[in-house]
Amino acid sequence: SSSSSSSSPSFPSNLSFVYVCVGKSQKDYDYLMERLNKSGAINNTTVIYSSPDDASFTQYLSAFSGCAVADWYRDNGGHSLIVYDDLGAHTAAYQRISKSLKVGLHPLSYIHARLLERSAPLLPSHGGGSSTALCLGDLNDKEMEGEAAIESLAGLVDCSVHLDPTLALKKVWPPLNCRSTLGRSSMRFQLAGFRRFTEQLSQLVIQSEKLNESRSLASSLGIELDEEDRPLLEFRSKLQAILTQPTPFPLWQQIVSVFAATKNLLSEMEVDEMAVFQQKLFIFFNKRYPELCKQLEAVDPHKPFPSALLSSLDSALDSYLDFFLTTRSRS
Repeated sequence: SSSSSSSSPSFPSNLSFVYVCVGKSQKDYDYLMERLNKSGAINNTTVIYSSPDDASFTQYLSAFSGCAVADWYRDNGGHSLIVYDDLGAHTAAYQRISKSLKVGLHPLSYIHARLLERSAPLLPSHGGGSSTALCLGDLNDKEMEGEAAIESLAGLVDCSVHLDPTLALKKVWPPLNCRSTLGRSSMRFQLAGFRRFTEQLSQLVIQSEKLNESRSLASSLGIELDEEDRPLLEFRSKLQAILTQPTPFPLWQQIVSVFAATKNLLSEMEVDEMAVFQQKLFIFFNKRYPELCKQLEAVDPHKPFPSALLSSLDSALDSYLDFFLTTRSRS
């Protein structure tokens, strides 16, 4: 079944959404519709729904039905975003069909590749429309055969993120697992303005991971690592703490937090100090550098980060570090 309605004034008139529920329960469907209605997105959304009680063929074809709708928007000069929720259930339906037919079908990776290759931008001479796909998959879903199947799917997409439920339980928001290779996208798909930061952070995270592996090996042999290695060992935990956003931060706060990490300012702090460090950081910038905050908020992330602005940010963070260490020693 499907539910759709005309474009909402909240969104561009040529932007449409397609949400495909594959083998989802009625409870999941009702929750989705409630969220779409509350956000107002329902007016721009087509929902394709198949339940667990539907035939396997119906569940399998629901993904391609949604794809056809997204293609129609794209081919008529519009822009569409299609969400496949989720490819674990789609995999299960395909496996049941394969067993019932008792014949060799195409590998699942081929089926998903054919599905996802439909997401593409068209040249202006062909209408200039586009379609973008967002695929959901559960690492803990037995039907997805664990991480191996997700890695296969990750090889078909431009970018992937790994949302870790254990981090969500610890109130880490967004619960992105930066250690997982599934959550690391190619640099060419990252915004030009932040590419410099992400490259430096990736290097630091990798160094921290390697040092942690060395520590585990050394501990098993009864060897203790040098105390000077402790800041790098704790870097991952500190980074996770400073990037946690209970509610989305303004752009300037995100830039300041990430740049503070790339400057390795976190090495001066303890893990349990990160919340206070960040809170005072934002207050300090608001009071001392209000104009810089406005400039950071106005940064175009699609363009390289301005060198002059980077220099000002570097100087301001050095001033804050001196201020924080001085006030901490007094207390």
